[in-house]
Amino acid sequence: MSEETPQGVLGDEQSVIQHESTEILERQIRVAIYNSTNTTTPSYAEGYVQANYSSIHDLLLEAGFDVTRITSRDIADYKLQPSRYDILVLADNVPLTNETDIVKDFWLGGGGILSFDTAASYLCYEGILPREAEGTDGCPNYFGYPYNSFYNITARHPVTQSYELDDSITIPHDDWAAYNWSALQESSLADDVVRLVTVASDDNEAYGVACDPFDMGGKVVHLGIPMGDQYPTDFDEMIIDAVEWICPTPKGRVAFDFSHRPYYGIDSWDAYCDFAGKYTELRNDIVSRGYTFDKLYPSPDGNLTADRLEAFDVLILEAPTLNYTEAEVAAVDSWVDSGGGLYILSDSWGSMNEECRHLQYLMSSYDFSIYERMAGFTGTVSEASNHQTTEYCTSLSLVAAGFLNLSGDAVSVWEEGADTFAAADPHGNGRILVISDIHYATDTYIDDSSNREYTFNVINWLSSDDAEVLIFTNEPEGELFWTGKSIHAVQTPVARAANELGISFVIHSEAAFFNRSLRSRFWDLVVFDCPTSLSVGYIDDIEWYVETGGALLMNYWGMFNIPSHSLWPKLGINYTGRLYNPTPVYPWEDNHPLFTIPTQYKASNYSGPRDYGTTGTLMEAYDNATVLAGITESPEETTATLVLRNDGKTLYNSYLTDQYAEDIDDSTYEDRLELWLNELAFMLRPEIDSPSDAEIEFGTTGENVVWDADSYKPRNYVLEENGVVIRNCSWNGEPISLSLDGYAVGTYSLAITVIDEIGETASDMVEVTVVDTTKPTIDGPSDMEFVKGETGNVVNWSISDLRPAAWELFINGTSNQTGTWSDGDELSFNVDNFEVGSHHLVLTVHDESGNYAIDVVIVTVLAESAVTTTTTTTTSTGTTTTTQPTTTTTTNPTSTTEPTATGLPQSTLIVLAVSGAVICVLLIVIVKQR
Repeated sequence: MSEETPQGVLGDEQSVIQHESTEILERQIRVAIYNSTNTTTPSYAEGYVQANYSSIHDLLLEAGFDVTRITSRDIADYKLQPSRYDILVLADNVPLTNETDIVKDFWLGGGGILSFDTAASYLCYEGILPREAEGTDGCPNYFGYPYNSFYNITARHPVTQSYELDDSITIPHDDWAAYNWSALQESSLADDVVRLVTVASDDNEAYGVACDPFDMGGKVVHLGIPMGDQYPTDFDEMIIDAVEWICPTPKGRVAFDFSHRPYYGIDSWDAYCDFAGKYTELRNDIVSRGYTFDKLYPSPDGNLTADRLEAFDVLILEAPTLNYTEAEVAAVDSWVDSGGGLYILSDSWGSMNEECRHLQYLMSSYDFSIYERMAGFTGTVSEASNHQTTEYCTSLSLVAAGFLNLSGDAVSVWEEGADTFAAADPHGNGRILVISDIHYATDTYIDDSSNREYTFNVINWLSSDDAEVLIFTNEPEGELFWTGKSIHAVQTPVARAANELGISFVIHSEAAFFNRSLRSRFWDLVVFDCPTSLSVGYIDDIEWYVETGGALLMNYWGMFNIPSHSLWPKLGINYTGRLYNPTPVYPWEDNHPLFTIPTQYKASNYSGPRDYGTTGTLMEAYDNATVLAGITESPEETTATLVLRNDGKTLYNSYLTDQYAEDIDDSTYEDRLELWLNELAFMLRPEIDSPSDAEIEFGTTGENVVWDADSYKPRNYVLEENGVVIRNCSWNGEPISLSLDGYAVGTYSLAITVIDEIGETASDMVEVTVVDTTKPTIDGPSDMEFVKGETGNVVNWSISDLRPAAWELFINGTSNQTGTWSDGDELSFNVDNFEVGSHHLVLTVHDESGNYAIDVVIVTVLAESAVTTTTTTTTSTGTTTTTQPTTTTTTNPTSTTEPTATGLPQSTLIVLAVSGAVICVLLIVIVKQR
């Protein structure tokens, strides 16, 4: 097995730990375990390192994770990247001195770290936990190795969800690494770290901590558990939960190209650049706002190849000092055409001639180019278009910037007079944005003008080309008011829930930009989250959207300002009152998916501690809507706060969802996150059409029942026929077809349920009736005559039907033979023994459905005496004329009218009745001729 072979794919003989997952959306978590054989503690660390991590390796493997041992060689080759692994496990060991920065790159890029025991020293040394310990081993100021054997669960958290508060764990070992909680509370991460495990005698000794840093990097969990012979299995559930909680759920994945040696690098230790340490703030903004970030280093397998680019949503190219190959240009172009977002940082042609030439070559198929002019521009640019990237931006500060030429579909985004400095170009299914200044987003200038806001807006826009959901939220204003933290829209509860569910979305906090996006295209869902004030004029735009048939999830408290607005009846609601104080809200249908999928809400109510002054409005539902929650424990007509229109297209919250910042149901997640998860999942539930019931003729081919079904996260479908499952198949969102070929006569109830990855469903039932109205086919002979005594006279019928049953032969009105038959049978009857005369043979064939066919054959048997020879002699001429025997046959027409009680059609009976007369007439003629 190679060093990078994943070991998390379980064979049939392997068991997976049965565990209540911390994950909201099931996904494959990729875990890299640092595979160190070193037993000597590096000089920067404090403690004893272990080379035996088999216990943790086997635990994670059995839990179903994709586990890979990653070696020092892999790290040196820059294979430890967030696009390849979600989590790095430091199992009571630490990176070698020459690996520390590369491992930190992984964490700074959004990868998570699960560390054990001595690895706390590495977290301190790199300033990961806490920042203030950077450059030191952290011991004893921030952590130590106290002696204890009794441990308590101190907090309910996703990492400790399998335990109860104050659960006690007794371990007959000691000397575990414990953080100094007081020191952490005095650090810059005080608000971002949670104490999980302590000891009863001293809760300052934090043997388990979880950190979700607000400013940079991925999540971190440290457990003081040692590896080797002292490994305690009592913490197995906590370790599994930690892996699931740490795993990032990014809005997108970003790559910064180092393979062509950019002019500026990101961190101070970057070697593949001319000048290091320039874009740390840019990277930290991108990661802290929900993205992962890879440094794309040179690779022996190729640099900008289709395989490498496939993992990313955004690629950043900045002033390359090495040129691109023809294959790389083609790969980038194909990647953009397929939906990738390309962010190009160019500069002044005069100061960076070679770098600009390289970018010019790569951009040759796009609708802009770098203006080949020597001088650059330094100053403020304030002329911005209404492009999505300019939201909340008033100006940019540029330093020695170049200029851009535009053509085709490219649009100017920032300009001053006749000079363009930033431009956007839709290209195939992807997007490109070029800005002609590599300096504006560096650490030195990023806080000038709107530089910081703009450069992140670019990332957000480039990564949203495939978005089908539009979100407006002004919750950042509410968060600033309540917590003092300034957050971006992508950090709000609704955005975090969307990321958790894997939803691709466009998000705005500025209403004018939301309005432009709203009217720009069709959206699968529009989310309107408005916990703070907003001009009521935008409600008109929401009404327009609803009238077009769009799906809407609305969280709005201000109905009391416009109680008679014409939007409300379209949502099925009517204003009844105003709420001024935080008030519990009670689910009135506990089993509704809004309270059960994907998270099961376990409390009797939602309660918000935040008082916005006006916390919501009350309403009642019209007949076209259903009330699901309200401020009374049981339903009352005018106390509703959550209403779903009966067609499922609109859902309205009149009480501010973002207030629910507590964990009333003790799920270890904020109630508002759970509610947003459930509401988003429900509004994006699968959809399926309802084909008409069908009636088809038995035996026809090419008939199908086709369901057009759609889902943003399709998983599988179940198809039942008359209550019996006939299919349980994976589903990719394409139409589902069932062939009706071969179905027997009968009625079939076909019930289908499509299911998404979250568990939301949509169902339909079609009734198919297979009928048989087709008569059997008889291929019969013509009427027959022969002279008595001749042999070999046989009547042959070929009969066919898909559901054959029985036949009956009548001779001269009397049933002669009966039998069963098969499709394609030939029935043969020898008539050599028939007496002289005319005989009516009537064959009746039936199928299983009662359809029948009749064929009549008249067999005439002639006597030898009926053949005469007449000789006439004429004496006048001496000529003799001989006349050959002649035969006269009278044939009555056949009929296929309804059978009588005797089994024969009435017309056939008439034919048989008169046949004697025909024979008599014939005999009289013959006698006369004698």
